[in-house]
Amino acid sequence: MSVYGSGVIEDGLAISRQNEGAPGDGPHDVWFVPSPDWLEGVSALYPAWPAAGSLICWGEDSNQNVLCWSTRGSDPDGWPVIVWDSGGLDGEAFIEFDCGMAELLLRIFSEEQPYPLSEGLLGGVTRLRFVHRREEARLRGLGISPWPDA
Repeated sequence: MSVYGSGVIEDGLAISRQNEGAPGDGPHDVWFVPSPDWLEGVSALYPAWPAAGSLICWGEDSNQNVLCWSTRGSDPDGWPVIVWDSGGLDGEAFIEFDCGMAELLLRIFSEEQPYPLSEGLLGGVTRLRFVHRREEARLRGLGISPWPDA
């Protein structure tokens, strides 16, 4: 996050910092803070922020899967990634991955990570593009699609 910041990968995976934007500002409403009502509504076993083990959302894909860190432990580098599967094959579910954000993205984009995230996300793309959220807004302001072939 400190290197690239917020943006979108291949118009299918929005990446966000928790403090950027506001709900609804992103292409997929990615600036999402799990409220106690939402957590209860999706039967989450995670507490609401700022309790230890709560979720900090950092992304959302075009299938409305929400990507988060679980704030378990004192070292953010060790926080696992939790994905809320918005209703794929098994219905709504939380899936925990045994890795952090960068490794999960590498797995997804190298097609090592199976469902739910890689399904339909790459669409045959061989060279991934990242567009920073400010650049996407600038281009859209000029009437230019940042994703002309999407």
